Amino acid sequence: MLSAAKAGLRPHELERRGYYGFDLGNKVKQSFATDPRTMWAWADYSDSPMDLPVSDVAARQILEAIPAGEHVEIFGAVMISPDWNSFDVRGNNLPAKAVFSARTFSVWIIPSAGDRATVIPATETRWSSGVGPSSAYWLGVSEFRLSDGPSLYAFADERRIERFHEGAGREVLRIPDIPLAPMPNFDGSQNSSDALSSPSRRILGDWRSAEDIAAEHMRTTLALFDARLTGGVSDRGVDVEHPEAVAQVKMQATPVGSPQVRQLRGARPHLDFHLFYSTSGYTRAALQEAADSGVALFTIGEDGNVQGLGEWAESLVMDGHRRRGGNEAMVARYVTEVTDRITQARENYGGWRTGIGFVNHEALKNLGPHDVIDRAQLYLEGAIEAAEEGPRIGTVSNRVVVSHYRNADLRAAFCCSMLGVPYPGETPIGEKFKRKKLSAADFY
Repeated sequence: MLSAAKAGLRPHELERRGYYGFDLGNKVKQSFATDPRTMWAWADYSDSPMDLPVSDVAARQILEAIPAGEHVEIFGAVMISPDWNSFDVRGNNLPAKAVFSARTFSVWIIPSAGDRATVIPATETRWSSGVGPSSAYWLGVSEFRLSDGPSLYAFADERRIERFHEGAGREVLRIPDIPLAPMPNFDGSQNSSDALSSPSRRILGDWRSAEDIAAEHMRTTLALFDARLTGGVSDRGVDVEHPEAVAQVKMQATPVGSPQVRQLRGARPHLDFHLFYSTSGYTRAALQEAADSGVALFTIGEDGNVQGLGEWAESLVMDGHRRRGGNEAMVARYVTEVTDRITQARENYGGWRTGIGFVNHEALKNLGPHDVIDRAQLYLEGAIEAAEEGPRIGTVSNRVVVSHYRNADLRAAFCCSMLGVPYPGETPIGEKFKRKKLSAADFY
């Protein structure tokens, strides 16, 4: 096969100029681009330097061979050979025998000249080694030893080569629906009239404008509708008050310290919420003090934009969406439900990758081969990261928010599906492996 380096062209230019002998059919593009099992992997492959020819027959064979409940994690070039020395990827030269193939969670799918693709269970392959791309070349290769002797070689570029043996759990943006993850009862496509609105932006000028911005933020974003300025006649420096909350606003040259946060928490301690707004940020000690004492911290930018810091602030923002009602309330409830499911799955099935202790890790060993468990855990890890770093309601469309958390939910559910355990589960998988602490009652 003519290499891009030798021709001085990118692979997609080679295709357009006819070096491959035929063009990529529209049927292939449509079938891969619209099937939920392949659409993400195909979009990702189309954005890669590799551009192998694939016929309609090959596409049909791949689609028919995808195991139930799975999806393609990566498209790439694959060949089977007994000898690593039979080819050289330097210069971006793909071996002539390498063909467009697919890898799912549990199988390799290699189109054949016959009616059906060759399907190799992943459990019959073991990752052996790999050669990553160098600064001069984009093509890398991973070797997988087959149980019957020869090796399977998979080729991809630098950003994707590790996916052959690690999976797509931390990257995948589309997973087919799984019964384990309940569908949202709305599509998130509609926004209420103020869904994308934010408080009317006031230019940050003096301390009075900072207080106005804080009060407006409380009334709109946080839906604390009765928030009002105290006018300086309040206890312990409270600048904004509400029947359920108090807020202090600081416009100073240095970051707010922990004593100021502690003082606010002591103001009207019987109230539900204590909020701090600062134009100069917070010290590390202040951030820790707020986390420990339950104070929600916010910053005010020069453009009047308000940003929350930490879990207490995020929780107040979510509560605000629920209090306002409408579509944002439904989105907020869905985000909370998904986050709770993922958190519970992490506690029940998380291993060392997800920060859960040794007990779960030992129990997980009984669910299958190490490679399978590790690959599945990366989906749970990806779900946790997605839930923690999700888009904020009101800053993007509801559809973007719902799609993001739906994908996170499906990642966690897919992990459980591949491990054969319920999602999100009732108890930690390691519970039955914990030793019971003996007491006198066990002997009388």
